[in-house]
Amino acid sequence: MKRFVSPSSLSVCAAVILLAGCGGTQSPIGAPGAMPQSSKLAASDENYIPRSPVSNHVFAAAYSGQHTCHVGVGGKSFGSFLGKGTASVRGFRVKSYENIAYNPCFSGKGKFTLVGRPSMPHDTITGKISGQECSADTYKVTGGTGRYTGATGSGTVTFTCGKHKNYKDMWSGTISY
Repeated sequence: MKRFVSPSSLSVCAAVILLAGCGGTQSPIGAPGAMPQSSKLAASDENYIPRSPVSNHVFAAAYSGQHTCHVGVGGKSFGSFLGKGTASVRGFRVKSYENIAYNPCFSGKGKFTLVGRPSMPHDTITGKISGQECSADTYKVTGGTGRYTGATGSGTVTFTCGKHKNYKDMWSGTISY
């Protein structure tokens, strides 16, 4: 006697084998023990780390150092202010550094980087500065690194330039991070 296996019985067998390989039937969505359908972690999850909200901070700083005007290849110049000082935000209160570059010298346009104390060099605040060197300028914070990634803010910085290319500056404004 010939035995014949129908195509539909083969399909049923294949489905049973597949389900057995997946550990049986799955719990319905929302049932106890079911996998959550959201990629967000619940606040009760032990791995959940909330990000603190961005907040505004008063920013005040005082630096002093040397300023120079460098003339490079092709007569292009850039002015630089390299100094040490302190600021009112975390990581800058003890001793921090500033580097301001005007390109070209006395152009009224520049970029600045404030670097956290030596034990926290990964914390920087960066931005743009406008106005004339050795005068009252405005600044805009455009970002940073470390805890200051994505920082924003603005204010004024007043430079006092003295003999022998020495300078002092005073920053005042706000920063959000």
